[in-house]
Amino acid sequence: MDMGPDGAAQINWDNYSKFISNYVVFEDATVVQSTPSDRPDFAITTDADPSGGGSFVAKYDTSLRFRNDRSSQNAEYNVLTEDYFPPVPGSSVNVKGFLTFPGIAGSDPYAQAVPFGTVLAINPMADSDMEVLEEPIKVVNVEFADIPTSTGTTDVTADIFVSPGRNFSNAALYWFTDQDATVKSDNPSFPVGNTFTFELGAEPDESFVTFWIEANDDGGGQFITDPTVLRVLDNGITKIEHIQRTLNDVFGDGPFAGQTFDMDITATVSWQRGRSGDGYIQDGDNTTSWSGLFFDDNSLGALAPGTQIHITKADISESFTLTRIRNVEYTVVGPVTPFAPKVMSTTALADLDIAEANEGMWVRVEGAVVTATNADAPSGPFGEFTISTDGGGSNLRIDDNSEAFSYPDDDPASMFSVWEKLEFVQGVLHYSFGNFKITPQLLSDMGPVVNVGTENSDIPTAFALEQNYPNPFNPVTRINFEMNETAFVTLEVFDALGRRVATLVNEERFAGFHSVEFDARNYSSGIYMYRITSGAETQLKKMILLK
Repeated sequence: MDMGPDGAAQINWDNYSKFISNYVVFEDATVVQSTPSDRPDFAITTDADPSGGGSFVAKYDTSLRFRNDRSSQNAEYNVLTEDYFPPVPGSSVNVKGFLTFPGIAGSDPYAQAVPFGTVLAINPMADSDMEVLEEPIKVVNVEFADIPTSTGTTDVTADIFVSPGRNFSNAALYWFTDQDATVKSDNPSFPVGNTFTFELGAEPDESFVTFWIEANDDGGGQFITDPTVLRVLDNGITKIEHIQRTLNDVFGDGPFAGQTFDMDITATVSWQRGRSGDGYIQDGDNTTSWSGLFFDDNSLGALAPGTQIHITKADISESFTLTRIRNVEYTVVGPVTPFAPKVMSTTALADLDIAEANEGMWVRVEGAVVTATNADAPSGPFGEFTISTDGGGSNLRIDDNSEAFSYPDDDPASMFSVWEKLEFVQGVLHYSFGNFKITPQLLSDMGPVVNVGTENSDIPTAFALEQNYPNPFNPVTRINFEMNETAFVTLEVFDALGRRVATLVNEERFAGFHSVEFDARNYSSGIYMYRITSGAETQLKKMILLK
């Protein structure tokens, strides 16, 4: 491994053929980074100074003995029965395994290589391939007994391990809420074996609690657990929002991932894949948010959309940032009228926080233009195309995940053309492979084409910049512009001294009508100029921020 002067690593290519696919041993190596998860990562170095930014190698989990995603593996495989926790940074280890070059995150989980992934990875195969010689204090298996309430404390337990030659010094549980930033703490009771018990204090109903544990040993080792977010619910889980809603309403995981709880939720099947059985449920109408949820259970295959069910227990999990329930205990209530779709724009759904709040809900986009018939080009096609309601500034994927329809050769171009405008597209808002996407149930959920892509009947006749509205404004205004041909365009904002303060657009936009929002809450009152440039054409207008 070569480490350049900028701290970026890359394979020593002269040695690549000597070591690739060989079984090697790293003795008395130091763990420099580690991450516990379903697929834990760690990186080691044998440099004399492990903090010096020198050479390293990361672990790749070819062997299921170093993975925790056993629920997705065949039960006959050699999987672990208990979670594997990687050694913490600062640990001394001996590691054996095959050197491979999986590339990207497989080789380089901590993104230290340039280009990304151009480093070798070690693949330990058997438990004996990983020997921990010495490890600073470690905290694992953090669990809480039940959903917190405002009327009593909640037990939080954790296993704390100290290597031979070191002694436990102290540990504490810390927490705060979204309603009170004051950090509170609790010291553990006398441990039972390696298990310590802490008390999380009572907090207001419906509040979000963030907690973590800090532990120290007498050798200077310290372990701080990743923060865990919980929701205080005096009446338990009674609606999907209690499972789905995130702290501060932002993109991310819900508060009960990895837990199994009783619940009392009545919801309606909104989308169902087909024979595969999984689907989506919803318990709020199109005026709500946080009311849709992925039902990752094959038993849903027997239920048609519009079937109401009553859920009494389920496993809650997050997989690739999609909230889901599994092993669901429920009864069928009967058929009901499905919820009407929530009408949204691709501009709104491009905001990850807004999309997160509507994950799993039945949504509808109207008057959208097809911007690409292969969302994965140059790879694919894989049955996904993109649409936009704002001239290509935001593109939303449309997925053929339903078993009720498919495209010939998985190619949406067999049905649609770029620049065609669809009357509507509706379906459940799904998240996979890093993208939010609408998944229609049927072909009829994609409305008819209302123009022909080659005719461009809705394309303006000239390039034009319109006056912002409102004007004067405080603090948000909207700027519209028109393009009579597809081209690269830049829209910038300048203050009265001619200094550029914002770039609102800097990309290719297709011919059509476009709209951009300018949020000036962090700017001072005064006169501002906004300028649009496309090729040789430039237009300038004035607006007034009045606070």
